[in-house]
Amino acid sequence: MVGVPGRSKGCSTCRRRKKGCDRRLPSCSQCLRLGLPCGGYSRDLVWVTNVPERGVALGPESQHELRGQPAHEGSKDDEPWVVRYSRPNTQQVGAPGPLFLRRHRLPTEWGPSSCLNCRQRRLSCDESWPECLACSQSGLPCLQPSSASSASVTTPIRPALSAQSLEDRQFYYRFLTAAIPTLPLRSGHLWEQAATMSHSYECLEHAILALGASHLSHSGDANAGTRALHHRIAAIKLFNEQIGYAPTTTADADALFAAIGCLLSQTTLLPDGIVEYMTVTRVAGFVVNMVTPKFPTSIFHIFTPERHVDLLLGMVSERAKDLEIIDSFTASLVLVEEICHMETERRFLSQLRRSIDALPTSAWKACEAFIWALLTPTRFTNEEFTAFLRPGNHVGLILTIHMLLLEYILGQACMGPSEDPKAEFRKLTVMRWTTGLASSLPPRYHAYMRWPLHYCDIMARQDARSLLNP
Repeated sequence: MVGVPGRSKGCSTCRRRKKGCDRRLPSCSQCLRLGLPCGGYSRDLVWVTNVPERGVALGPESQHELRGQPAHEGSKDDEPWVVRYSRPNTQQVGAPGPLFLRRHRLPTEWGPSSCLNCRQRRLSCDESWPECLACSQSGLPCLQPSSASSASVTTPIRPALSAQSLEDRQFYYRFLTAAIPTLPLRSGHLWEQAATMSHSYECLEHAILALGASHLSHSGDANAGTRALHHRIAAIKLFNEQIGYAPTTTADADALFAAIGCLLSQTTLLPDGIVEYMTVTRVAGFVVNMVTPKFPTSIFHIFTPERHVDLLLGMVSERAKDLEIIDSFTASLVLVEEICHMETERRFLSQLRRSIDALPTSAWKACEAFIWALLTPTRFTNEEFTAFLRPGNHVGLILTIHMLLLEYILGQACMGPSEDPKAEFRKLTVMRWTTGLASSLPPRYHAYMRWPLHYCDIMARQDARSLLNP
């Protein structure tokens, strides 16, 4: 159909003149009858150039000016344009076809002082200091280029997404305002720096959007849950591709660590993520060991077990402890010990026992022992870890649930009320994991889940403080 974009299959000359075309070769009847050059039947291609013309059809004598020549002096603008250009018919390679230009504005360009959040959100920035108007209206931290990571993002492993939908911008906003990971402890400023790198790393961008979407889905947005799964799958696929290649720059290492950190935080919001939580924790430990020794200038260089213990001990205080809960947890561990037959299970249980045994006398020693208990599965060999969480090994899952509940016991006993997190999503997820595991176990294992179910009832009446989610 002539005159309707995308419908007509006539030659470019007839389409431009809005006339019917019989599509004959080597020249259609209309062009042959009028003595016009037949422009051919190929569809338009899109090129980028700096020729600021406004819907002008140029003849053969002007085509050479479009290939490397500067713009006309009479141009009113000097910004880039999208040029649509019709390729000549392949049967008429020697015949110069007409060139038709249309004006299309390219995406927003930013100045050297544009804030990094505006660049990430694809918005214009007024470059105000210390806070631009767009960030001020959105309630986001205005991160100037000078405040970004000292690591130069010059060699991205994978380029970021070319554009974000409005929905993805909501997920990004949610990440910055409510879903920033709590590890490393009290390091929100590091995650703000990492967020500014996501415009250069596709894996990190998907991981950030996945975490923001999962957080939003727990607030009642059902569609966000579907999008969270989409971004998570994309992030894991890209991460698996990149983990086989050691990062060559500090920025690459930071992006890799930030991506697995977001995926780990998102795992604590998934309804059936207990095995995945332990798996991602193990991978995160591998990335830590790869990043921290080789890249001392990494923004996550503080994320080592020793440094993490130091940060944690600075937040811990000696508070009144519920000895009844401590004794009941110890009794539950003693009960579980009788079904721990593998060496890895006994090693993991002994670390949990060290932590709870130290709690009545020293909160600091109990928290330090818990950090090493959390890291125990990351030190298993591949064969040991696979056996520990293999389908059918219910003991490994029971021990994992005890570890997660111990984290909340320590949070209530060692953290002040000021450390209460804003959202209870993670606490509710841990409670859901506990009840889900108890209902799926064979009857002979029900006795070992009696205390975890009892403590979930207690957790439901408490705030959401935990040792690693303050």
